[in-house]
Amino acid sequence: MAPLPPVPKALQFQLFYSDGSGAEIINNIWFRYTQSCSAGDLQTLCDEIMTQYATHFAPQVMPNVILEEVFGNDHSSPTAPQAGNTHAPVPGTSTGTNSLSSGAAFVMSNLGNMKYRGGHSRTYIPGIAIGGLQDKNTWTQTAQVNALNGWQALWAAVIQAAPIALGVLARVIAHRYGRTSTSPVLTADSDLPSVPLTNPFTEDIVAYRTNPQVGSQRRRNQQTG
Repeated sequence: MAPLPPVPKALQFQLFYSDGSGAEIINNIWFRYTQSCSAGDLQTLCDEIMTQYATHFAPQVMPNVILEEVFGNDHSSPTAPQAGNTHAPVPGTSTGTNSLSSGAAFVMSNLGNMKYRGGHSRTYIPGIAIGGLQDKNTWTQTAQVNALNGWQALWAAVIQAAPIALGVLARVIAHRYGRTSTSPVLTADSDLPSVPLTNPFTEDIVAYRTNPQVGSQRRRNQQTG
Protein backbone atom coordinates (compact mmCIF):
# COMPACT_ATOMS: atom_id res chain seq x y z
CA MET A 1 0.00 0.00 0.00
CA ALA A 2 1.37 3.40 -0.98
CA PRO A 3 2.04 5.85 1.87
CA LEU A 4 -0.43 8.69 2.37
CA PRO A 5 0.66 12.12 1.07
CA PRO A 6 2.31 14.43 3.63
CA VAL A 7 0.20 16.81 5.69
CA PRO A 8 2.02 20.18 5.71
CA LYS A 9 3.18 21.48 9.12
CA ALA A 10 1.07 18.86 10.91
CA LEU A 11 1.95 16.97 14.09
CA GLN A 12 0.09 13.84 15.18
CA PHE A 13 0.30 12.70 18.80
CA GLN A 14 -0.91 9.26 19.80
CA LEU A 15 -1.89 8.87 23.44
CA PHE A 16 -1.70 5.24 24.58
CA TYR A 17 -3.70 4.17 27.64
CA SER A 18 -4.14 0.96 29.62
CA ASP A 19 -7.11 0.16 31.86
CA GLY A 20 -6.08 -3.13 33.46
CA SER A 21 -8.17 -5.23 31.06
CA GLY A 22 -5.75 -5.65 28.16
CA ALA A 23 -7.75 -3.26 25.96
CA GLU A 24 -5.82 -1.11 23.50
CA ILE A 25 -6.94 2.51 23.96
CA ILE A 26 -5.49 5.20 21.70
CA ASN A 27 -6.37 8.86 21.16
CA ASN A 28 -5.07 10.68 18.06
CA ILE A 29 -4.47 14.39 18.60
CA TRP A 30 -3.38 16.77 15.81
CA PHE A 31 -1.62 20.14 15.87
CA ARG A 32 -0.27 22.48 13.23
CA TYR A 33 2.84 24.62 13.60
CA THR A 34 4.10 27.55 11.54
CA GLN A 35 7.91 27.42 11.62
CA SER A 36 10.09 24.34 12.20
CA CYS A 37 10.04 21.18 14.28
CA SER A 38 13.02 19.11 15.41
CA ALA A 39 13.06 15.71 17.09
CA GLY A 40 13.92 17.48 20.34
CA ASP A 41 10.93 19.81 20.01
CA LEU A 42 8.68 16.83 19.36
CA GLN A 43 9.95 14.98 22.44
CA THR A 44 9.44 18.12 24.52
CA LEU A 45 5.82 18.25 23.39
CA CYS A 46 5.30 14.53 24.16
CA ASP A 47 6.59 15.09 27.70
CA GLU A 48 4.55 18.27 28.04
CA ILE A 49 1.36 16.45 27.08
CA MET A 50 2.01 13.91 29.85
CA THR A 51 2.75 16.66 32.37
CA GLN A 52 -0.28 18.77 31.53
CA TYR A 53 -2.55 15.72 31.36
CA ALA A 54 -1.54 14.89 34.95
CA THR A 55 -2.46 18.41 36.05
CA HIS A 56 -5.57 19.17 34.02
CA PHE A 57 -7.29 15.95 32.94
CA ALA A 58 -6.16 13.07 35.16
CA PRO A 59 -8.51 14.36 37.91
CA GLN A 60 -11.43 13.38 35.62
CA VAL A 61 -10.10 9.85 35.05
CA MET A 62 -10.28 6.71 37.22
CA PRO A 63 -6.95 5.46 38.68
CA ASN A 64 -7.15 2.16 36.77
CA VAL A 65 -6.85 4.08 33.48
CA ILE A 66 -3.21 5.03 32.91
CA LEU A 67 -1.75 7.25 30.20
CA GLU A 68 1.23 5.05 29.41
CA GLU A 69 2.90 6.81 26.49
CA VAL A 70 2.68 9.68 24.03
CA PHE A 71 4.20 9.25 20.57
CA GLY A 72 4.67 12.21 18.23
CA ASN A 73 4.97 12.13 14.44
CA ASP A 74 5.60 15.09 12.12
CA HIS A 75 3.62 14.36 8.96
CA SER A 76 5.23 17.13 6.91
CA SER A 77 7.41 14.70 4.96
CA PRO A 78 8.52 11.04 4.95
CA THR A 79 11.76 12.07 6.69
CA ALA A 80 10.26 14.46 9.29
CA PRO A 81 11.01 13.59 12.94
CA GLN A 82 9.28 11.17 15.26
CA ALA A 83 9.68 11.04 19.03
CA GLY A 84 8.26 9.58 22.22
CA ASN A 85 7.95 10.81 25.78
CA THR A 86 10.43 10.23 28.61
CA HIS A 87 7.79 11.03 31.26
CA ALA A 88 6.59 8.33 33.68
CA PRO A 89 3.09 6.89 33.06
CA VAL A 90 0.23 8.98 34.46
CA PRO A 91 -2.72 7.26 36.22
CA GLY A 92 -6.04 8.96 36.67
CA THR A 93 -6.60 10.69 39.99
CA SER A 94 -10.41 10.82 40.14
CA THR A 95 -11.93 10.05 43.52
CA GLY A 96 -15.00 8.61 41.83
CA THR A 97 -16.03 5.02 42.40
CA ASN A 98 -16.22 2.23 39.84
CA SER A 99 -15.37 2.29 36.16
CA LEU A 100 -17.33 1.79 33.00
CA SER A 101 -16.44 -1.03 30.60
CA SER A 102 -13.41 -0.87 28.33
CA GLY A 103 -15.76 -0.25 25.41
CA ALA A 104 -17.34 2.87 26.94
CA ALA A 105 -15.99 6.36 26.38
CA PHE A 106 -16.70 10.05 26.83
CA VAL A 107 -17.10 11.59 23.36
CA MET A 108 -15.57 15.03 22.73
CA SER A 109 -16.38 16.57 19.33
CA ASN A 110 -13.77 18.78 17.64
CA LEU A 111 -15.52 21.63 15.86
CA GLY A 112 -14.14 23.48 12.82
CA ASN A 113 -15.67 25.97 10.39
CA MET A 114 -16.15 23.56 7.47
CA LYS A 115 -19.62 22.17 6.85
CA TYR A 116 -19.78 18.64 5.50
CA ARG A 117 -21.55 15.31 5.95
CA GLY A 118 -20.02 12.35 7.74
CA GLY A 119 -16.64 11.74 9.31
CA HIS A 120 -16.68 14.61 11.79
CA SER A 121 -13.74 14.69 14.17
CA ARG A 122 -14.30 13.18 17.62
CA THR A 123 -12.10 11.99 20.47
CA TYR A 124 -13.23 8.96 22.51
CA ILE A 125 -11.85 9.54 26.01
CA PRO A 126 -11.55 6.60 28.43
CA GLY A 127 -11.83 6.39 32.18
CA ILE A 128 -14.55 8.84 33.28
CA ALA A 129 -16.05 7.49 36.54
CA ILE A 130 -19.39 5.72 36.55
CA GLY A 131 -20.50 8.32 39.11
CA GLY A 132 -20.63 10.80 36.24
CA LEU A 133 -23.69 9.06 34.79
CA GLN A 134 -27.18 10.51 35.03
CA ASP A 135 -28.59 7.23 33.77
CA LYS A 136 -27.18 4.16 31.99
CA ASN A 137 -26.50 6.07 28.78
CA THR A 138 -26.25 9.76 29.72
CA TRP A 139 -23.57 11.86 31.43
CA THR A 140 -24.59 14.41 34.04
CA GLN A 141 -24.22 18.09 33.20
CA THR A 142 -21.54 18.33 35.89
CA ALA A 143 -19.51 15.51 34.36
CA GLN A 144 -19.72 17.17 30.94
CA VAL A 145 -18.65 20.58 32.25
CA ASN A 146 -15.74 19.11 34.21
CA ALA A 147 -14.52 17.07 31.24
CA LEU A 148 -14.82 20.03 28.87
CA ASN A 149 -12.99 22.39 31.21
CA GLY A 150 -10.20 19.87 31.82
CA TRP A 151 -9.82 19.09 28.12
CA GLN A 152 -9.63 22.75 27.14
CA ALA A 153 -7.15 23.51 29.93
CA LEU A 154 -4.94 20.54 28.95
CA TRP A 155 -4.39 21.66 25.36
CA ALA A 156 -4.17 25.35 26.20
CA ALA A 157 -1.35 24.53 28.66
CA VAL A 158 0.47 22.38 26.08
CA ILE A 159 0.30 25.22 23.53
CA GLN A 160 1.50 27.71 26.12
CA ALA A 161 4.56 25.55 26.94
CA ALA A 162 5.48 24.70 23.31
CA PRO A 163 9.07 25.31 22.13
CA ILE A 164 9.51 28.74 20.50
CA ALA A 165 11.03 27.19 17.36
CA LEU A 166 7.62 25.75 16.42
CA GLY A 167 6.12 29.20 15.95
CA VAL A 168 2.35 29.27 16.41
CA LEU A 169 0.96 25.94 17.63
CA ALA A 170 -2.76 25.18 17.30
CA ARG A 171 -5.09 22.20 17.73
CA VAL A 172 -6.47 21.08 14.36
CA ILE A 173 -8.54 18.51 12.52
CA ALA A 174 -6.51 16.65 9.89
CA HIS A 175 -8.34 16.08 6.60
CA ARG A 176 -6.67 13.13 4.85
CA TYR A 177 -9.62 11.43 3.12
CA GLY A 178 -12.58 12.65 1.05
CA ARG A 179 -15.37 11.82 -1.37
CA THR A 180 -12.80 12.12 -4.16
CA SER A 181 -9.05 12.65 -4.14
CA THR A 182 -9.61 16.41 -4.54
CA SER A 183 -12.70 17.00 -2.38
CA PRO A 184 -12.99 16.41 1.38
CA VAL A 185 -16.73 17.12 1.33
CA LEU A 186 -19.13 14.18 1.44
CA THR A 187 -22.31 14.91 -0.53
CA ALA A 188 -25.50 12.90 -1.04
CA ASP A 189 -23.59 9.67 -1.70
CA SER A 190 -22.09 9.60 1.79
CA ASP A 191 -22.29 5.78 1.87
CA LEU A 192 -19.52 5.58 -0.74
CA PRO A 193 -16.02 4.77 0.57
CA SER A 194 -13.65 7.67 1.12
CA VAL A 195 -10.31 7.91 -0.69
CA PRO A 196 -7.00 9.57 0.24
CA LEU A 197 -6.79 13.26 -0.61
CA THR A 198 -4.07 14.29 -3.04
CA ASN A 199 -3.40 17.37 -0.92
CA PRO A 200 -4.27 16.72 2.73
CA PHE A 201 -4.77 19.78 4.90
CA THR A 202 -5.60 20.84 8.44
CA GLU A 203 -8.51 22.85 9.81
CA ASP A 204 -8.29 24.76 13.08
CA ILE A 205 -10.45 23.54 15.95
CA VAL A 206 -12.58 26.51 16.99
CA ALA A 207 -14.40 24.80 19.88
CA TYR A 208 -15.01 21.49 21.63
CA ARG A 209 -18.46 20.05 22.32
CA THR A 210 -19.34 17.29 24.76
CA ASN A 211 -21.75 14.53 23.79
CA PRO A 212 -24.20 13.77 26.61
CA GLN A 213 -24.47 10.14 25.47
CA VAL A 214 -21.91 7.50 26.45
CA GLY A 215 -19.79 6.53 23.45
CA SER A 216 -19.13 2.96 22.35
CA GLN A 217 -15.73 1.60 21.27
CA ARG A 218 -16.70 -2.03 20.71
CA ARG A 219 -13.32 -3.19 19.41
CA ARG A 220 -11.81 -2.46 22.82
CA ASN A 221 -13.87 -5.26 24.33
CA GLN A 222 -11.81 -7.86 22.41
CA GLN A 223 -14.67 -10.28 22.00
CA THR A 224 -13.96 -13.77 20.67
CA GLY A 225 -16.00 -16.77 19.74
